[in-house]
Amino acid sequence: MFVSLFCALRRVAGDVKKWRPAGADRGFTFLHYNLTIAYHRTNLLARYGSWSANSNGGKLEDLGYKEGYRVDVDIPEGTWEKAPGFHDILIFNAGHWWWAPSKFDPIKSPMLFFERGLPLIPPIPPDVGFDKVLKHTVCYRTRCLM
Repeated sequence: MFVSLFCALRRVAGDVKKWRPAGADRGFTFLHYNLTIAYHRTNLLARYGSWSANSNGGKLEDLGYKEGYRVDVDIPEGTWEKAPGFHDILIFNAGHWWWAPSKFDPIKSPMLFFERGLPLIPPIPPDVGFDKVLKHTVCYRTRCLM
């Protein structure tokens, strides 16, 4: 998708500045139109990290979870969260991470979704989590435009 967009823009815009913005894998500015596009390879779009059960217990511990990956559906991942401030078009490469059993094994290391700092109970499957993250990403991007 990024390459197709770049090629289409390149045909109509002569002056292109290639650069690598912080956190992005590729970036280009089409000088005649003052238009910047960037390609961000970001794992889950949302902040995530290891999660381990608390010795004091909690809602997830009560359901038998001992460890997994905490995914905060409402917090953007750090590699792209500032990008809306200086790119006109963002293209993300993230979807394949949501179904990566070698990384997010549903039994050994499940994705545990959190919103507003609290676990979503009952736990939701990755496809529902992905939908929630996309909705929050759109809201975040919209707020950045205002």
